[in-house]
Amino acid sequence: MRVDPTRWSTPGFAEELRGFVEAAVGPVDLEQVKLQPWSSVWRATASDGAVYWAKQNCGSSAFEGELLVLLDRLVPGRVLPVVAVDEGSGLLLSPDQGDVLGFEHDDLDVWTRIVGEWAQLQRDTAPFVGEIATAGVEAMPLAETLAWVRESVGVLTGLAADDPRRLGDRAAARILECLPAVAAAVDVVGALGLPPCLVHNDLHGNNVFATIDDRPLRFFDLGDAVVASPTVDLLVPLGGLADVLTCERDDPRLWRVAQAWIGAWDDVAPAAALRAAMPAAMRLARLGRVEAWLRMVLAGGVVVDDEIAGLGAQWLGTLPDPPLLDTRLPAGR
Repeated sequence: MRVDPTRWSTPGFAEELRGFVEAAVGPVDLEQVKLQPWSSVWRATASDGAVYWAKQNCGSSAFEGELLVLLDRLVPGRVLPVVAVDEGSGLLLSPDQGDVLGFEHDDLDVWTRIVGEWAQLQRDTAPFVGEIATAGVEAMPLAETLAWVRESVGVLTGLAADDPRRLGDRAAARILECLPAVAAAVDVVGALGLPPCLVHNDLHGNNVFATIDDRPLRFFDLGDAVVASPTVDLLVPLGGLADVLTCERDDPRLWRVAQAWIGAWDDVAPAAALRAAMPAAMRLARLGRVEAWLRMVLAGGVVVDDEIAGLGAQWLGTLPDPPLLDTRLPAGR
């Protein structure tokens, strides 16, 4: 799906947006509150004071609205509800859900709740992964990992020498040299026997709405999602927490959060095996971030600044580096 982000601040798009929103909820006041190369968000205030949010994703993430509708049917009350979706552009409208949990904090109870509830959502939607893929979510099968890495290295090194998206030759050589470690990681994660699942691929507190009365959290911002091994969804929350804590990659506090995910899956694979597989999963998880970048910036043609343009090569270049949770295992089952 091709979507032109350069239109998002134009009078013509504003007219189309108003028609879409008002067809769903009646007359509104509209205000553009966020404009990024990959998405834009507008606040819509109805005549009765109700607040809605309209979001337009770039083409590579335009599946988000349809995916949210599907998930709300499969697991009601656990994702952002959607009032309307435009099938042609992926433009979506949702009611205000209040505050997000936030990202830059060290509250381990919050992080464990995010990880644990998302893991349960993965489990509950795993039988419907075919429908999720049909909604537009890209699949990253474990069996294709090595071929995917080789192809991505080839594509990124093949860019012009002055292209900020290019992967340097030295970084490319390091990646290719570590392919045996990648193959070993694939074997370890594959041996767990976990089904492919919806991977959020950007799971953190700014993408989760707070709830009251112990109701389930509501997840959103699924434009980077992939279908892959559920193990890889720990990278973003653990990496974010490690940054906030400025801690070592095997810090016991990271393991405490990881345990919330492990506990949701330890009836499918032994907890000890899940824990032992975490370093391998964290290595492979980097590829999901690269995939989201590739489909947005490279395949999708979204124009970004040089810093963001280089993120794909940067993420791929970390593949040989020691992953999170890689130096010791906690005591336990």
